Amino acid sequence: MTDRSDFERLFRSVHTDLHGYVVRRMGLTGAEDVVADALATVFARWGDAPASLDEQRAWAFGITHHKLQEAFRKRSRAIAVVSVLHAGPTASAAADDEVAALDRARRLLERLPTAERNAVYLTVVAGLTSAETARILECSVTAVTSRVSRARHSLRAILEAEKGKEASARVVS
Repeated sequence: MTDRSDFERLFRSVHTDLHGYVVRRMGLTGAEDVVADALATVFARWGDAPASLDEQRAWAFGITHHKLQEAFRKRSRAIAVVSVLHAGPTASAAADDEVAALDRARRLLERLPTAERNAVYLTVVAGLTSAETARILECSVTAVTSRVSRARHSLRAILEAEKGKEASARVVS
C-alpha cells in the first residue's frame, strides 16, 4: 500500500468518530474546522504514524484532542477580548429533547476536573480503550480507570444534589 492509500484507510475509519467526539465536546460550531485541522496534522506527520490501524486511530484521536484544547483556548481568548456574553448554542422552542440532553450532559461534564473530564470523553464518549486513552493523555491505564471511576462518582453526586434542590423547590412552591 502507498502512504496515500494508508492515510485514506485511516480517514475512512476515523473521520466520523472524530467528528462525533468534537461535536460532543464543543457543539457543531467549529467542529468541522477542528477535525479538518487535526486530520491535516495527521497527514503532515504521516511519517510518524504507528503501524497498525488501531494505533493510528488512537494517534489521530490524540492529535484531535490537542487541537480541541487549542480551539477551547482560542475561544476563551476571543470571548475575553470581545467581552460579550457567550451562551453557547441556544435552544429554540422547537429544539429537540436530544439536543437539550446533549447540552446538559456537556455542561455536567464541564463541571468535572479536566483530567477526569478528558478520560470520560475519550473512553465513554469516543469509545477508546483505557490503553488508547492512556497513550493520548500520557498516563497509566490505572490512572485512566481511576479518573473515569471518580468522574462517575462525581456525576452521580452532582445529579443527586440537583434532584434534592428540585424536590426542595417543589415543596417550597
